[in-house]
Amino acid sequence: MAVMATMRATMMLMATHLTKRMPDSVMGSGASAASVGPLWISRALMILGLPLAAFCVYFAAVHALILIGQYSDIDATEGKLVRNQWLDMAEPMAGWIPDLYEAQGQYYLDLGVKLTGESRAEAMTLSAAYWDGAYDLRPGWPYYPLSALVAESYFDAPADRVQLHMDQMMAMSFNERGIHIRLFDTSFRLWGKLTRPQQDWVLAQAAMPYGATTRRAFHAAKQYGFKPLLCARLPWNVAKKYCSK
Repeated sequence: MAVMATMRATMMLMATHLTKRMPDSVMGSGASAASVGPLWISRALMILGLPLAAFCVYFAAVHALILIGQYSDIDATEGKLVRNQWLDMAEPMAGWIPDLYEAQGQYYLDLGVKLTGESRAEAMTLSAAYWDGAYDLRPGWPYYPLSALVAESYFDAPADRVQLHMDQMMAMSFNERGIHIRLFDTSFRLWGKLTRPQQDWVLAQAAMPYGATTRRAFHAAKQYGFKPLLCARLPWNVAKKYCSK
């Protein structure tokens, strides 16, 4: 009996000693796994979220520069082209954003209107180039080639560039009041540089039955001396109202 008691006491001491020396990973594998799992998930999510957070900061910074540039004053007091420093700062970082090209195109268009001579031609050439860049990134948007045409109507732009932008307009379908207002005004200003098919297309737009399209066409034609042309080329039932006065 004494021997049995001694053996039992020895085994208990050994068990206690082994328990004290066992690593935590063996002692509490269930608890450890429960705590390590969420920790690794949190770290993984944090690592994955860093690029997204950096992109959001970058995107916000670029658009902030674009907005500041859009609302900056246009300085034409010296009569020469002045670049927009805010938009120029954004440009290296925003080569894939149409809004940047749109902002630059509008800036040089607004500046060019206030300039004369070679300075106007330089500003309007830059404007048309930026509208081309916007069109390359968003080719389905008719305001881009139309805005390029507006810029080219303010100086002696090459006929092939004018015809390119008009072809881009002709390839689109649109029915927006703002487009037709600018389209007729710009087309009659550039009339001599348009091809005959392009002129026919503009006249076909003028005969469209919806809205006040024909009225807008006659208003623009009268400004540039093309009212007799519309009276002669448009169907009489469309033109009668404007040509019998």
